[in-house]
Amino acid sequence: MVARDISHEAIIAPVHARPELWDSECPGYADRVLKRSKWEEVFVTPHWDDLSATEQDNRGKEVYTRWRSLRDRYKKELNEERSADRSGAPSTRRRPNPHAEALSFLRRTTEMRSTVSSVPARAWRASSSPENYHADLSQETNSETVSSQDYQPVTQEPA
Repeated sequence: MVARDISHEAIIAPVHARPELWDSECPGYADRVLKRSKWEEVFVTPHWDDLSATEQDNRGKEVYTRWRSLRDRYKKELNEERSADRSGAPSTRRRPNPHAEALSFLRRTTEMRSTVSSVPARAWRASSSPENYHADLSQETNSETVSSQDYQPVTQEPA
């Protein structure tokens, strides 16, 4: 049984009403038991009680797959729009997503988060300017240079 008898709006509206399913900042988002119960609320469709347990499970998977498809398409279109804005490229002549307005609540969740570099500043300078890298290395190694006078070989005495 394919979930084609359910409209996109009939999937979007109940998911939107349950932020635990889509908003990672919601306290219940990480609670798998709560999310499962919220998804079961979304899965309930006409004639739900007439379905066997297996059919209900299959129906739930189909509705969830339809939701993911809607969400992923919306995210992909937002990313394409953002990259076109950055590159200055002309917009593509694609048909607009008819559900974009209904899915606009997802816009906040698709925004790029700020990041912090894990690369030390010295390594970054090295990649950007070879001259600076060699100057930094010579300063570091000069302070740590071991002269040949300080070196004494280790000899082992016979046991």
